[in-house]
Amino acid sequence: MTSPSRPSRNERRRALTRERLIASASELFGRVGVRAVRVDDIAAAAGVTKPTLYRHFQGKEDLVIACVRAEGLRARSDMAASVEAVGPAPARRALAIARHFAELFAQVPCRGLLIVDLAAEHFDPGDPVLEATRLELEALQEAMVALLSPARPAWARAAASRLALAVYGASAVCRVLAPAVCETLIDQARAIPLDREATSVAS
Repeated sequence: MTSPSRPSRNERRRALTRERLIASASELFGRVGVRAVRVDDIAAAAGVTKPTLYRHFQGKEDLVIACVRAEGLRARSDMAASVEAVGPAPARRALAIARHFAELFAQVPCRGLLIVDLAAEHFDPGDPVLEATRLELEALQEAMVALLSPARPAWARAAASRLALAVYGASAVCRVLAPAVCETLIDQARAIPLDREATSVAS
């Protein structure tokens, strides 16, 4: 069986440049909003020329969608890592998810989830950015379902719905209400009703 070939130096360089563009764009979008950021700003922040940017992305919208997908993947991965450390109890996992996002939203400078910010900026039906954002928000909620309790899908789905709405709401206002909204997010996780088999939430 033939082993997969290793990427060439040019392929590795291209991948790194693409990652740098996504990281730079995400930082700018999160700080000042998508509409205020120009392609020139992203290229300058990434340390590349504008033609180089256009070799990786068709335009700003294409780059925004790449940022949405990258953040969605990172959010699911980081959330899963924080949950696996607390064991299998569903209530502990719900609280771990809330604490994970509360810690994220409490950072200074405070920055919520880009996918939540973009849902507020892009609201026209058929907007590709809105559709990409919707898919990532749904994927994050589905990841919560899988993490909370695969053995009790009905409870996990109801709990994930409440928890996801709490996370998205906290993300939207964390820049101005960070301490209070983070405490409320954790309280909302503690208040999720448990089924008869779920263990109690630890403090």
